[in-house]
Amino acid sequence: MGQARPGRPAARLLDDWLAACRAAAQIRLTAVMLKYGIDDWTALHQDLYGDLVFPLQLVINLRRPDADYTGGKFDAA
Repeated sequence: MGQARPGRPAARLLDDWLAACRAAAQIRLTAVMLKYGIDDWTALHQDLYGDLVFPLQLVINLRRPDADYTGGKFDAA
């Protein structure tokens, strides 16, 4: 499930992943919610707070053009 840095095993179940994070005292949340206006942008980034890394980022794009959004560009790497 998660991905460990070199020399650390990867977890296969969520409970294993959460236990590994607690054991490493890695309990800080990294969830953020952002809102952008005209000409706003953000750089691609990673928020890392320890040796254990869960390599999943989620983006929710609104789906009603001209109601929820009026343009822009979505890049993912």
